[in-house]
Amino acid sequence: MAGTKRRIACAALVAAALGGVVLSTALSAVGMILLLPSAVAADSEDTPQELERERDREMQQERESGADGDFDRDHEASDQGREDDRNRGETDRDIEPDEVLAIDLSAEGLTGARAMGFRVVEEESLSGLGFRLAQLATPGGVPPQIAVRRLREADPKGTYDVNPRYGAAGAPACEGIRCEGQKLIEWPPAGCLEEVRVGMVDTAVATSSPALAGSQIVQRHFGASGATAQGADHGTQVATILSGNLDAGFAGLVPRARLFAADVFNFGPKTGHSTNAVLIAQGLDWLLAQQPAVINVSVAGPDNAVLHETVRRVTSRGVPVVAAAGNLGPDGPPQYPAAYREAIAVTAVDHLGKVYAHANRGDYIDVAAPGVHIWSAGADGRGKFVDGTSFAAPFVSAQVALLRVAEPQRTPSDVKTELRRRASASSPSSPQREIGAGLLKSGGCATASPVPMR
Repeated sequence: MAGTKRRIACAALVAAALGGVVLSTALSAVGMILLLPSAVAADSEDTPQELERERDREMQQERESGADGDFDRDHEASDQGREDDRNRGETDRDIEPDEVLAIDLSAEGLTGARAMGFRVVEEESLSGLGFRLAQLATPGGVPPQIAVRRLREADPKGTYDVNPRYGAAGAPACEGIRCEGQKLIEWPPAGCLEEVRVGMVDTAVATSSPALAGSQIVQRHFGASGATAQGADHGTQVATILSGNLDAGFAGLVPRARLFAADVFNFGPKTGHSTNAVLIAQGLDWLLAQQPAVINVSVAGPDNAVLHETVRRVTSRGVPVVAAAGNLGPDGPPQYPAAYREAIAVTAVDHLGKVYAHANRGDYIDVAAPGVHIWSAGADGRGKFVDGTSFAAPFVSAQVALLRVAEPQRTPSDVKTELRRRASASSPSSPQREIGAGLLKSGGCATASPVPMR
C-alpha cells in the first residue's frame, strides 16, 4: 500500500510540473532514477566506504519494502554504475566490470557467495593447471575491488581476485557474461548484418558515444533530454544494444541498421525523465515518414485515448510497434502502449529464462527476451550492465526488422503471430502471464517461413 501511495504521489507531481496529459508512469518503463543536483553534490563528497554503506542501506530498505516505486528499474544498473564510478580509479578501465574470479571455490565459499548475491556464471576445471576456475557475477553492480574484499572477508581461505584485461586486440567483443543475452536466443555474436531501418521512441541518443562509432543514426528532438549526457543515457543504451560497435566492445544486434531516433523526453531536476501524449504522437508521426521496418517504444504508462489512436494509426500503416511491458512488478497495472492489442508487448528474462523480478505480468504480454544483465553503454560510452524491459524490447525489434525485410508484406498482426509461434515452440509450458507465448528464438539471422497472409 505504501508503495502504491508513493507511485501516485510521484505521478501527481510530474503531471503538475508539466501541466498536461503526462505519461507519468513512463518514468517506470523507461527506467530512469531521479537524481537531484543536491543529492549528486552530496554524494561526490562522501568517501567510498560511506557510499558503499549508504548503497547497502538503500538496497536493504528496498528489499524490506517490496515497493517498485514510480521510477522504473530499467536504469537501476546504469545509475548504480555512475555511483560506483566514484569508487573506482582510472585503472578500473583495465578490469572486467561486474565480474570476479575464484580458484577452487569450496562448497562453503560458494554458499557464502550466493548468500551475498554473487552468481556463478561459469566454472571450469583446468586439468593441466590442476585447479578449478570460477567466474562470479557481482551483485547489484558492486565494483569488482569491493566484491573481492567482501569475498575474502567471508572466506579467508579462498582465492579471489578481479579479472584484469591484458590486451584484447582482435578478440571478439561478445563473449562471456557480456554475451548472455545473445546466447540465450541464439543470436550471432557479431550481429546480423542486414541493412534494416529501425525507429526508436526514447530519450535522446548520444551519437558521439564511442560505443556507437560508425552507426547510422538520424535523430530528431521533440523533447529536451539531449541537453545533458545524463538525460541521453537511456536512449543511448537502447541504441547501443541495437547497433553497437563491435570493435569498441559492444556487439549490436543489427550493427548496420539505420536508426531513426525520436527524442520525446524532457529531463530536469523537478520532473526527472518524463514525456506526454503530445510528444509521443509527434515522435511517431515523424518516424512514420522515415519508413522504418519496426518502431521500438521505450515508454510505458496509463491508458490514454490519444496514445491508443496514435499507435493504432501507426500499425494500420503497416509498421509494427514493439513496446516494453513495464517494470512495476508482478502486481503492477497494465502498461501502455504495450497493453494495446495493436502493439507487441515484450517482457524481460535473465540468462536462465527466469522473468525479471520487477517486470509487469499480464495477459497482454506477447513474448519474452533477454533484459537482465545486458551489456551496453550510456552517453559517456563506458560499458555497464543494465536491467529492465526497455532493454529486452530491442531484441524483439531487431528480429521484427529482419522478418519484415525478408517479407515486407507482413502486417503487424502477422509479425506478432510469427513471433508468438516461434516463442511457443521453444517454451511449450511457459507461464503466460509472465512471459507470454515464451522466449524469443532468433534462429540466427535467418527468417522463418511466411505466416499465412489474410
